[in-house]
Amino acid sequence: MIGGSSYGGLVCYELDRLYRQSGHKSSLVVLFDSPGPGHMPERIESEAEICAYVISSDAEGEDFAACLARMQALDHESRFALLLEFTRKGLMPDATAEDLERLIRVFRQNLANMWNWVPQPHDARLFFCKAMQHTSVLARDPELAWVPLAGGGIEILPVPGDHSSMLSFPHVKILAKEVNRRLSAAHNA
Repeated sequence: MIGGSSYGGLVCYELDRLYRQSGHKSSLVVLFDSPGPGHMPERIESEAEICAYVISSDAEGEDFAACLARMQALDHESRFALLLEFTRKGLMPDATAEDLERLIRVFRQNLANMWNWVPQPHDARLFFCKAMQHTSVLARDPELAWVPLAGGGIEILPVPGDHSSMLSFPHVKILAKEVNRRLSAAHNA
C-alpha cells in the first residue's frame, strides 16, 4: 500500500508508477486531497504567503487573505516570531527558528516540484479522499486531475473537514475506517 497527503500524493503516484515498471503492484494507492495537473493550488511563493497559508490552514476560522495582509505588514523577524509561536502551539512544541527556516525551504521546493511535475498515466487504481470543505487557496476539485491519469480507475471518498482538518480527529476516524476496509479487501483478494 502507498498513500500520501497533498504533495505527498504526487510522490506516491510517481512511486507507484516506478514500482509497477519494476514488475510489482501496490495493493492500494491512496491520495488524501492531493492536487494534480490543471487542479493546483494558487501559487504561493513569498515568505508572507507561506506564513499566511500555514497559519490559515491550521487555525480554524482564519482567512488566508486577512492573514496574508497581516503577514505582509510585518518584517521578517516579527513574521517568524508569530509563526514560531503558532507552530509551538500546534504541530511542533519544540520548534526553533532554524526549524521554521528549513520548513519554509522544503515547502517552497515542494511547491516548485508540484508545479513542474509532468505525470505519466499508468494502470493504478486510485482511492482519492477529498476534503468536503474548500479553502480559497487550494483547488476546488483536485480529484479531477487524477481521473485521466488513473488507468485502473478512481474511487472518490468525500471526507468531512478541509485540506488539513480531514487528517485530524474526528475526521481521521473516517479515513482510517475506509482505508482499513480497502486494505482488508485487497489482502483477501
